[in-house]
Amino acid sequence: KMYSTTLEDLKLVINRWATSQRAWAQGASRTSDRLFCIANTEQLSYTLQSQAVEYILATPLKHCATLIFISGQEEGQHLVNALSSRKLQASPLEDTILRSVYAQITEKYTRDTKTVTSALGGCGKTHAIRRYAAHDGLVYRHIPINGPIDAFEFIALFANNRSAFNTRQTTRNPDTTPTPAHTNTTTSSSSSPGTDTTVFHIDIGPTATAELNSLLFELIVIGV
Repeated sequence: KMYSTTLEDLKLVINRWATSQRAWAQGASRTSDRLFCIANTEQLSYTLQSQAVEYILATPLKHCATLIFISGQEEGQHLVNALSSRKLQASPLEDTILRSVYAQITEKYTRDTKTVTSALGGCGKTHAIRRYAAHDGLVYRHIPINGPIDAFEFIALFANNRSAFNTRQTTRNPDTTPTPAHTNTTTSSSSSPGTDTTVFHIDIGPTATAELNSLLFELIVIGV
């Protein structure tokens, strides 16, 4: 069952944003310089977007942090249009800039994630990943991705390996930009050989859809 965002979910983020300065004044950690973000707002229903706008406009604001709503689609723009006086039109980053940004993120936070790509299928990517796992004494887990997938289905693929989530995720070779139709991503929880850690081989098939981009971003970059 796909999770559906509720008004209570939105209110929770909005309340944390609206009270950020007040919380800091009362001795909590400083949050007035933090960024609160709600993404993919076009996927919210018209009613939910309307309720969110009404709640924001009715919420007292004073010296709070920054709240950003992100939407990348043409449809479902009621919330964005209702707050059009604060709208910022942003263009996608160029590939070279994206590579540089992701390289910095992965080098600092996820050092053992490796992306293996090729222009053609059947060139030995899976064999290379299995050999890498065997050489470092890692437990190999195959995570195949084909066709549309939601967050619950994505998590279910890892469900039998819960113990591995207790360790740190890392990244290797972050400068490689994957080719969607022929991409294999391996995510290892440790780079130390013989430590009984697990390497997840996220095997992205040619029928994988755009939803996977967000899921991989949350898993590897955000760490959700």
